[in-house]
Amino acid sequence: MLLKLQFLIVGSLMFLNIAYGQGLVIKDSVLIDSHEDTILNIGIYRTFEEFKYNNPSLELNYKIETSKCNGCEITSDKAFFFKLLTDKPVPNDIRKAFGFCDGQNIYIRAFTLLPVSRNRFVKILYLGRYSYFEDMATAFTGFSVMKYRNELVIDIETGKRISLDRSKLRKLMADDPELIEKMDSESHIDVKEYIITYQERKKQSDLPGLNELPWE
Repeated sequence: MLLKLQFLIVGSLMFLNIAYGQGLVIKDSVLIDSHEDTILNIGIYRTFEEFKYNNPSLELNYKIETSKCNGCEITSDKAFFFKLLTDKPVPNDIRKAFGFCDGQNIYIRAFTLLPVSRNRFVKILYLGRYSYFEDMATAFTGFSVMKYRNELVIDIETGKRISLDRSKLRKLMADDPELIEKMDSESHIDVKEYIITYQERKKQSDLPGLNELPWE
């Protein structure tokens, strides 16, 4: 009987270790730009789930090349897009990858610029439940096309992405009237600053999923 009980305990512990051995890429306390207290595993994420659990399944054997957002209404001189230096044609592991990590930063596939590039990625600039990044979007003005910076977040729990502006920030921060009041008092807002401040005031587990909010 004792031997059977020991077997059941060991088996249960093994199950728990398998079930919960993978941790989210972030902890319950939201992390700032430097991703302190988090060890980012180097490699290529084939899927969102691999990104979510900090578990890239492919080796990163490529150098990273940067490029600016040419023609964008963006004043920053920092690199905007990133790609992996590969032979042509682009290998399947890059064409189909969700993103990659170099041990310092995480890069995910750029989506808002059409057509979707097979080898164009953007850097996550803030890692949290709502991870902030910037992509490039286009708008048609008459017969010309304007490129502009698109500010987005991705829900690290569900993978849902959403482009942010003042109106959507108001819906996202609906349970923080003090922060909304501060935002309303400003003629120009820093979206990244507000998304960070909002998350710093809460625990990750208290934040609603982006797919649960009334965006319409």
